[in-house]
Amino acid sequence: MTPEDTLKQQEWYILKKIQEEAILSGNTFFVRETAPFEIKEENNVPVPDYRRQIKILKKLAKEGAIAFLSIGPMLSYFNEESKLSEGRLGEIEIKILRPKFDEVYEEYEIKTKNLGDQNRKGKKRVTLPSFPRTEWVNASISFLDDRSVLLCNKKVKDTKPSSFEGLGCDDTRSSPAKPDENWNFLLKLAQNMGQTKPIGKADRERQTKQKQKVTDILRKIFQNDTDPFETEKGGVYRAKFEITYASYTEGAIAKKDKFFDLNDTRTKMTESTQENTEYDLKDKGDEFSE
Repeated sequence: MTPEDTLKQQEWYILKKIQEEAILSGNTFFVRETAPFEIKEENNVPVPDYRRQIKILKKLAKEGAIAFLSIGPMLSYFNEESKLSEGRLGEIEIKILRPKFDEVYEEYEIKTKNLGDQNRKGKKRVTLPSFPRTEWVNASISFLDDRSVLLCNKKVKDTKPSSFEGLGCDDTRSSPAKPDENWNFLLKLAQNMGQTKPIGKADRERQTKQKQKVTDILRKIFQNDTDPFETEKGGVYRAKFEITYASYTEGAIAKKDKFFDLNDTRTKMTESTQENTEYDLKDKGDEFSE
């Protein structure tokens, strides 16, 4: 989010707080001069601190949406040009000027709604596949190819096929969508025997962020809030779960085989039992050959 977008969100926050005060106290009310409104994070937007709140109130006053009737002695320097009287100690008296306030309120409501729509553009809600709580030693991820996986709870012999899109790991900036960095993190794990390769300190922060995002996804899938990775020397992460990459080098399931249908294979794997969990790609390919 740009600084300009953050400011719009913060101005909208102050407008909403003013509207709430008006509902409770009428169009004229007092706020504390040291902190007019509560400071806390709302919808991932940091609420403006004391000084920013005062500046936003001054901006609204210049726009004719509100007026200062009196101010506390501590804030007299904010209004050198005016002849406002000092009000109650430690408080500011504010009056809402309608209909201008309503016009500004509606304008910012539209601005922030459009901003939210822009931030959500290209994103989609994903329902992740999930299992009952699974210990990491019983969790398994098998890559069928660079875009498809088979998730498994080995203890109860339950399998679920999925893809990078099904796990919410698609980069929507590209068209058609491609796997994002989170998916590639998992893919590299599968190709490297379940662990990342040693990297320099300069690149570790980026990899740590990727690992955390993947951790969040895996925790939701396997309903396990513990860390699915062990940290080793050299910035190496080792998976506590099983993760493998199936070999597609054998001719039995070569892509040119006109009878090979990956979707049918996934369906059969989901419907069956342990034979599907211990899926052998070569034998399965023979089943679909002429």
